[in-house]
Amino acid sequence: MTKDYQLFVGDVYLKYLQNAGEVTAKGINLAFRANPTERLGIAGGLGLNRTTFTKYENSVNPGIDYTGNRVPYAPEFTANLALDYAFDLAEGWGQLIPRAGMTYAGSVFFDETNTIGQKGFFLVDLGLSWKVSEQVVADVFVNNVFDETYAVYGFTEATYGNLYQLGTGRAFGGRVSFKF
Repeated sequence: MTKDYQLFVGDVYLKYLQNAGEVTAKGINLAFRANPTERLGIAGGLGLNRTTFTKYENSVNPGIDYTGNRVPYAPEFTANLALDYAFDLAEGWGQLIPRAGMTYAGSVFFDETNTIGQKGFFLVDLGLSWKVSEQVVADVFVNNVFDETYAVYGFTEATYGNLYQLGTGRAFGGRVSFKF
């Protein structure tokens, strides 16, 4: 339990930091990495979380009580899974390592009233590494392959209603790493 929990509240133009009272967080986070063979890698994780206001004290608006509401930005469930496999290339050319990853983030609220939120969503990422040596690696990748639309922030604005800041859409990229 956290006493004297603080969070930003209020209108989007006049946000202020407020003591909200007590918060209880219970959960478990599991992560693993396994290499069933020399070439195959599997990694994953699972997060279960229950974070609620157990005593909400609103000093600005004493009649308002959000006891029992979920704390903003705390999904109850998250999961991820990633696979990679190394293929040896001809002598001296290193390895090609394709990889795929999937992430699920459960629903979240962006405010203490639990009225503005984001439903759960999946993201899929793909990549390919060319490991020339331990010192030189080239990567290409596509994140959010299916261009999933999701929010990372939300608020209510008097004129326009609920507004959201969207997360990153499909993104392509590459990089070359050199270790000295």
